[in-house]
Amino acid sequence: MDSVKAVLLLVLLCSAGSAQTFWSGTRPGMGKKQVKALFGRDLKVEQTKSEPGYEGYTAYTMKREFCGGVFEVGFVFQAKADKLISVTLVTGSNNSGGRIGDCVVRRYIADFGEPVEVQDCELGVTRTFVRGQTSVEVITGQETDLVEVRYALRAGGL
Repeated sequence: MDSVKAVLLLVLLCSAGSAQTFWSGTRPGMGKKQVKALFGRDLKVEQTKSEPGYEGYTAYTMKREFCGGVFEVGFVFQAKADKLISVTLVTGSNNSGGRIGDCVVRRYIADFGEPVEVQDCELGVTRTFVRGQTSVEVITGQETDLVEVRYALRAGGL
């Protein structure tokens, strides 16, 4: 859960719009009630309070199976506005031998086409996919078989 909180804090810098799509029927700018209508009782609420220099956020989280792994899904909303700004999916460490990461990458290539950018380092590979103003980073770890997917609106997406 701490890794999800850290990831959620990182994506707070992204802004939201309304015409693009995120994960599983969600859209940037959706309200909390709309996200609740899609996922119902599966959602848990996490909130941080605004402080000087830090706007805070509200996040709804839930677990979902995807590509043979269990992902913690986080929906992040702006603190002062009822607007969805990002969605993340994160697995914990697992022993799939890379099968989950390979499956996720294949699914995103099928949906978005080839990544517009690939960054490879000793800890893992980050692939960036873009459709319209929606940016999706798929990060696959090499040692831990950790998989992370981040949806956000690209700069200038409003």
